Amino acid sequence: MRRLVCGGVLAIGCLGILASPVRAQTPAVDMALMAKWSAVTVIHYAVIGEYNATPTVIRGAKGFRRDANVTDRVEIGFDWDQNETALVGTPTFKNFPSTFSMIAEPTCPPAKINGVYEHWDLVSVKQFSTVLQLAVKRSIPAGSIPYAGEGTPCGEAWDDAAAKSETSDVMLIVPPTMYFAMPSAGGATLSISKDGKSMILDDRANGWTWTYTPTPVR
Repeated sequence: MRRLVCGGVLAIGCLGILASPVRAQTPAVDMALMAKWSAVTVIHYAVIGEYNATPTVIRGAKGFRRDANVTDRVEIGFDWDQNETALVGTPTFKNFPSTFSMIAEPTCPPAKINGVYEHWDLVSVKQFSTVLQLAVKRSIPAGSIPYAGEGTPCGEAWDDAAAKSETSDVMLIVPPTMYFAMPSAGGATLSISKDGKSMILDDRANGWTWTYTPTPVR
């Protein structure tokens, strides 16, 4: 499965952020910042992705499910030729353990969880056109979900769930450094950090916030 992370829009191209809609007024441009970043060919990006949402973490054979409050984090580092819009060298990445707490069903006992839920484990990072293609593995634990049988309270019957893993390709944009000089060009989902050092992509529709901190290489 291939999906695109681009301001909460799942699509084939990052048009929502790479091409902003026509505005009535020309956005202000910080010419000093434009000159600073235009003079650099290769940029190193340190990227932090932070997840906070309530996905389904277990689903039984009969279709019963339970959701949980889940957090996760990944870090990615890569060099980027901003003139060629291309990777330079091989990206690095680091996975962190997911945390989760089950969302209680007031009339049911807790679901039985046998194993660890990992929302995202990065397997590889490579270039796809002008974006990054992240190969992602999701690990779902085995367990059992209580449900109400005919004429019986919840917990008298249980729906067993087998452990499984899912893989997908996720497309992640590389926001150009010109956005420091003209933040409005990045669209409503992109902002500049208070210290002016990072670009923040709000993809909360998919549970993620991405922070890009670029530094000049040459």
